[in-house]
Amino acid sequence: MLLAASMLPLALLTLVPQDRELFARCEVRWELPTLTGPESLANVLLFAVPVLLAGVATHRPLLAVLAGSGLSVVVEAVQAAVPAIGRSCDSGDWINNTIGAVIGGALAWLSLTAAARRTRRASLM
Repeated sequence: MLLAASMLPLALLTLVPQDRELFARCEVRWELPTLTGPESLANVLLFAVPVLLAGVATHRPLLAVLAGSGLSVVVEAVQAAVPAIGRSCDSGDWINNTIGAVIGGALAWLSLTAAARRTRRASLM
């Protein structure tokens, strides 16, 4: 339930139509984006929470990271292919989303590891 709820902002913020002028093409950046602006940080957080929840729910944080990064590619492809939604694709968004996915996956792994240690300690007592 929490995973589904965490996906709602992702869909609303990336695929809901906007009324704005579009780039004629995808913006491809050849440098790492900086994480100083609010949009960059939002792109990181947008994928960190769903990947964290998916990683814990499935006990497969690495698979959740790969799925999160792949989902970001799909979002950017849809933004490029469907001009009617008023969104522009940007490689920087994918990089920031993937950074968020890695953070979420790392937090999921840490949570699962801590839970396993607690379970082992409890079974030894």
